[in-house]
Formats: sequence, structure tokens, C-alpha cells
Amino acid sequence: QQQQQEQIIVNIISPENNNGNENDFKKSHKKLLLSFEAKQDDFDYEFINEILCCVDTDMHEMWIRSIFQDYTQLILDIALNMAEFRDIRQRKKIITANAIRVTILKTTPFFANYASLVKQRESESTLTRTIATQIRKLKVCQDIQGDELVEIYTNFTDYLSVEDSDNRLVQFLSHLSPTEGGFYPLAVSLFHSSDEVKKVVVEFVQKLDRLKAGTRVVNSLNTFLLLAYHRNITKLAEQA
Repeated sequence: QQQQQEQIIVNIISPENNNGNENDFKKSHKKLLLSFEAKQDDFDYEFINEILCCVDTDMHEMWIRSIFQDYTQLILDIALNMAEFRDIRQRKKIITANAIRVTILKTTPFFANYASLVKQRESESTLTRTIATQIRKLKVCQDIQGDELVEIYTNFTDYLSVEDSDNRLVQFLSHLSPTEGGFYPLAVSLFHSSDEVKKVVVEFVQKLDRLKAGTRVVNSLNTFLLLAYHRNITKLAEQA
């Protein structure tokens, strides 16, 4: 559906791609184009309203900057087909709202250079696309099944279980934006109903706690998460 929308928009903004009459084509898709534009305006309005609320409540400048960064990154991730969404409904809403700008973005030299840079960084980084995708999924998705959560946290622990773990942790933490909850979306599974899930989450947090930078992350967890962490450690020790 996204590809179909993009092709229609490409034909509208680049009528030379059409075999039929240009005016007839534009007229036949005018309502669709206006619908895309309206949804984009609504999406932008929500973003600007969030910024204004931050300004009104005297939020720190760096926090507001990070909101702009996350907003822009979402558009780029959609264009690269790397974006994760809370559910199918949100995915459809956001992709449709940004269909025009994403389609135009893909035609620019900037995007070609950016896509090339992303590919280069992936080849140089120890953080695989799988790990990066799983981090994004935990930040936004609400319906991840227990088996998948076990796999995700096991992958995280394995990723940090090497000699170069300190450098790997720096790359890992760089994907946790403060405006998206920081480490919270990863730690909140300490409250999961499944004992198996809680076990792998505890093992992951313990791995972090053994690393210098990771210890600071663990100690920065709120009281409820820290209590859940230590409670689960005690429970696992009793079961051993």
C-alpha cells in the first residue's frame, strides 16, 4: 500500500511518468493528494503542539532539540523502511500522513547520500541491524509476544558478552533517546507476567550492571524498576 501511494504521488509531481493525459490524471487523483496533505498537516500540528507545550513548561533546550531530532529521524526511518510502530493502526496513520514528503525525500541527493552513509555505518558498527531493530521495537510496540521478548533480551545479553563489551555498550546506548524513554522501554519488561521473560531481562540488566557505563544506567532506573529488578534477582536465586 505504501508503494502504491508513493507511485501515485510520484506520478502527480512528475507527470512525465504518465502515459495518459496529465490534466486528467491530476484531476482524478486530486482528492487523494489533498487527503495526503491534510493528514500531513495534522501530523505536523501534533508535533508543533508538543514543542509549544515544552516551551510553555520551560523544558530544557536540549530536550526540545532531541524532539526535533526524533521527529526527523522518524521520517528518514520510514523512507528507509526501518521504522517501527506501536501497532498496524499507528503505522498506517503515520505512513499515510508522511507519504508526500517521504516520496519527495527519496528523490533528493541528500537521501541518496544519507542511505549510503547508513549502509556504511552498519558495515562498520558491531551493532547489527537486528539488534537496532529490536531496540526500536521495544520502544514503540505494545503487543510483543513472550517468546519474541525472550529472543530479544537473549540477543542483547549475547551482544554484550564479548571482550569489547564496553565499546559495544556505548553503541547500544546511543539508540536510546531520552525523549523516547531512555532505558525505560527496555527495563519495563521486569514487570512482565512471564517468569521466563523476567529471567532473561534480569540477566540482561545484570550484564549491564557489570559494565562501568551500564552501572550508571541501572542506578538511574526509577524506584519501582529497581525494586522489581532486585525482587526478581531474589526470586531467581530462590528457584535455583
